[in-house]
Amino acid sequence: MALTQSTETVHGIQLEGMYFRIVAIHWTSDGGAEGMGADVVVSAFASKEARDNGKSPIYDKIFRYDGVLKDEVDIRQAMYTFLKTLPEFESAEDI
Repeated sequence: MALTQSTETVHGIQLEGMYFRIVAIHWTSDGGAEGMGADVVVSAFASKEARDNGKSPIYDKIFRYDGVLKDEVDIRQAMYTFLKTLPEFESAEDI
């Protein structure tokens, strides 16, 4: 499970088919009205092939989730759905 989209890097380089994968979810007790939150750590690779071939990510970034999840929810899928609500991933597709 991951996301893919074309993205311009902070250096101004347009990369087609970048590959974004959640590598960690850290739960915290200081999130939102419900008192729980999560830091979602995402690694960004040049492509799926780069990641599959053991290449290092271009960057890692932490996204803050402040919401409520039901017990029966697939947490990883819920976090990918959350990421797709952010402007940074507005054109992302599941892969």
